[in-house]
Amino acid sequence: MRKGSGNSGIQQKKLIIIASLMFAVIGLYIIRLFSLQIVDNYVYKAQADQVSRRRQIIPTRRGEVYDRNFDQPLVTNIDTFAILLDLSKVPSDGLQDLITRLADALNTSETLLWNKIPSSRNENYALYEIWNGASFHQISAIAERIDLYPGISWESRPTRYYTQGDLMAHVLGYTGEITAEELQILYNQGYAGAREIGKTGVEKQYDNLLRGEEGIRYGRVDARGRQVQDLEDVPPELGKSLVLTLDRHVQRLVEDAMGPRIGGAIVMNPKNGEIIAMHSYPDYDPNIFYSAGADSDIQRLNSDPRAPLLNRTIQAAGSPASTFKTLMSVAMLQEEAFDPQEEIYCPGYVVVGDRTFHCHDHDGHGYVNMYEALAESCNVYYYTIGKDYLEVEGILDYSLRFGLGDYSGIDLPNEVRGLLPSPEWKELNYNTPWVGGDTVNLSIGQGFLTVTPLQMANLTAAVVNDGLVYQPHVLKEVRDQSSLELVDQFEPRILRDIGVDEEVFQEVRKGMEMVISQGTARWVITSDSAQIAGKTGTAETGFEEQKHSWFISYVPANPEPGEKQYVVVVWIDAANEWDWWGPKAANIIIHGIMNNMNFEDAVRDLQPLWYLGIPELERILNPLMPPDNDSGQAFSDGNERTANESTAAGSDVDIPVQEEPIGEGNDD
Repeated sequence: MRKGSGNSGIQQKKLIIIASLMFAVIGLYIIRLFSLQIVDNYVYKAQADQVSRRRQIIPTRRGEVYDRNFDQPLVTNIDTFAILLDLSKVPSDGLQDLITRLADALNTSETLLWNKIPSSRNENYALYEIWNGASFHQISAIAERIDLYPGISWESRPTRYYTQGDLMAHVLGYTGEITAEELQILYNQGYAGAREIGKTGVEKQYDNLLRGEEGIRYGRVDARGRQVQDLEDVPPELGKSLVLTLDRHVQRLVEDAMGPRIGGAIVMNPKNGEIIAMHSYPDYDPNIFYSAGADSDIQRLNSDPRAPLLNRTIQAAGSPASTFKTLMSVAMLQEEAFDPQEEIYCPGYVVVGDRTFHCHDHDGHGYVNMYEALAESCNVYYYTIGKDYLEVEGILDYSLRFGLGDYSGIDLPNEVRGLLPSPEWKELNYNTPWVGGDTVNLSIGQGFLTVTPLQMANLTAAVVNDGLVYQPHVLKEVRDQSSLELVDQFEPRILRDIGVDEEVFQEVRKGMEMVISQGTARWVITSDSAQIAGKTGTAETGFEEQKHSWFISYVPANPEPGEKQYVVVVWIDAANEWDWWGPKAANIIIHGIMNNMNFEDAVRDLQPLWYLGIPELERILNPLMPPDNDSGQAFSDGNERTANESTAAGSDVDIPVQEEPIGEGNDD
């Protein structure tokens, strides 16, 4: 009896254990089911919604860009069409045929369209934008045979349009599709959903203001990718509009005055740093980046040896030549290194060691003081000041004070610094010591020294303002795109103070006035609209009769209280006929600005004798003159050279070629 009772108890315990395990398993299943249906329901529902939702970008409109007149946009948006591809509606074996027909309708290559379709694609839920910028005519042709284009739809898209064509092209810039490299860099700056981005100029510099924010349209689709329900929209945010400091009328005057000559020109307000005009030639029409044949046009621009995409006012540098003598005069006077009234004898050359350095007047200027030397651009005078009185350390000190070899901080991308050489720099780069000939060359703005036109505009502004330099800038105001209400405006900022006595600048300004009245520019600066002060500069490049032509100036030289004053700088590259085109172009620009004239009226009003024999100017004076056979290219002498060759540093032309190469020889 006791043995049976024991066995029965054991069996009951086993049953209890088995039942407990069964109830535990069932309980776990119930808990998991509750979790899936109740607790985690929102998670899986969100995932399901994500899979079945289609996300479509709602394009925004980039802000417009105006000149300082604020009466009509320089850059606006026009509506073109983007073509969208819905792969869920394309037969599995029909995609190739579709791409072929579409490429033919859009007059483009199949490769470009295939490149718009990711290799890892979701064929049920994605819309791919495979073309942007289709014309109304192209869309009409596709719509007439829409049965041949399954999965194709289109929507209106704003496209950039530059109303003045090539006017201010280098300042305005252009936009383009964001690249993978750009997106990687800018992802954390809010560019995750961006498709268009500024590439150069103002479009790039102020892209964060202009671009706005794209909107998003959500819709729910079924398993075959068909939209079955509209969901919420996130509306786009319009970009801000910009008002620039530039004046399109002055800009057109500057561009016409330079004509088809490689180089750059700047008109600036020295009292606040506003850029009134900034021109670089050759230029381009930014609208080509949005045309049907954009790829071939862009390839042509990139392969052009004249580098039309280069903004030569801030991205190219050359020897300043004799314009540098203004800085030398400031340094000499401030350091009291030499009395400006004391004379130095110029026999037409100076010997340094075993090398001879010439003056542009081989017969010599005779005895000249500082004012006469600056007016007549006497090299021997400045050779002597640099070699015997300032020495290289003094010249470099004042060059740094004026900002040479440094960025100006202008609100445009890709500015270069030029080159301010030093003994340490030469030792590092050439493994040779600095010699007396290097100092002599540097004294007249030659040798290794290179500057940009903007740096020379700042140097001129410093002379005008008794040493005060304002940060150059092209942005004037930021405005709401819809209401045009003022959002923000640029306040003038002091870039640097040269730290020189006012009396020093007064004396240098006297010399720059003499350049016009009795010096090297007296026969070419013929405008009598105001008193003009300036300095010429001409530099050899090693190519016969190919010389850089510089002119730095300010006008009026002695303004009345409240009268506007302008800095005008022109640099004509050595790839052109060099014949004094820096001051010649400046003459027209100054006359046009001071008399509120366009290019044609300024030429008719001036009519100086040196205009004779120049077809583009004679044709204005004589409308019946037959057209010539000039193709309009920038190389009038037939010697086409690259941008790098044409900006090489050489010896001064106010001095002919030196007897030995720069930087060589034994000097004492």
